[in-house]
Formats: sequence, structure tokens, C-alpha cells
Amino acid sequence: MSPFKILRCTSVLCTLMTLIACGGGGGGGGGSEGDSSYGVRVLHAAIDGAPVDITSSAAASPVLTQQVFAGTKGYRSLPEVPQSLNLTRSQAASDVIGSFAVTVASTDRYSLLLYGDTASFGLKTRLIKDEIPTTSDGSAFIRVVNAV
Repeated sequence: MSPFKILRCTSVLCTLMTLIACGGGGGGGGGSEGDSSYGVRVLHAAIDGAPVDITSSAAASPVLTQQVFAGTKGYRSLPEVPQSLNLTRSQAASDVIGSFAVTVASTDRYSLLLYGDTASFGLKTRLIKDEIPTTSDGSAFIRVVNAV
């Protein structure tokens, strides 16, 4: 067998083993502990951005922790009072990347978007109110967030 064929077979075998190892752990139903249908979540779109936490002036502990690039978790509920939501670097609560004042109702959904880079553009944040239109005609809706 030629060295090229041996290398190709080895590559295919390694790829298959990786896929098998990553493929388990089925989806299950519930989601992460504390997930809610309403509240706040992080959309971490800064590829070189550090993991982030969300803190609230109305909560004793962080609302969400260790949010990493492309690792979106579900919504986490918030107290129904006026409050300040802070996006901070994990393990450095005093390093506030973005701060937003909100008054939360029980059925509100918010996404804190982190985008940009740490080298030239800088890290940017936006608060997006995730409003879901109601329709009775069977239509579907899609939201595109372009953070480039």
C-alpha cells in the first residue's frame, strides 16, 4: 500500500473516531438548569472574546455565567422590577463590557449580543428585545442579526 493511501485511511479512521466520540449524549428534552421561556440570554458572537456573565442589580448572584463564543444557552428569568443588566467578563465582575437599564415584565425576552473583536474593532454590546409577532395564518418568522 502506498504511503498516500495509508495516510488517507488513517485520516478517515481518525475522523470517524472523532465523530463517534462526539455524537453521543442525545438531546433529551429539558435544557439547562434554570432555563426559562422568558428573561435574558447571551448571544456571544465575538470569536476572540472571553467568556462572559450577566449580572443584574436585582439579583444576588449572576443570572448567567461562563457564556462562550457560539455557546448560546436558553433564557434565564429575571425579577419583574426595573434593573440594570451588566455583561461582564467571567471571573472579573468589575470588568463591565456593557450595561443596560431594563424594566422587565413576566413575558419579556431579551438577548445581550456581544460582538466585535479584541484587536482592532473592539468588543461591542447591544440589547435586543426579542419580540415574537403573533400570527394565525401558519406563517413562520426568522430574525437575522448581522454583527459584522
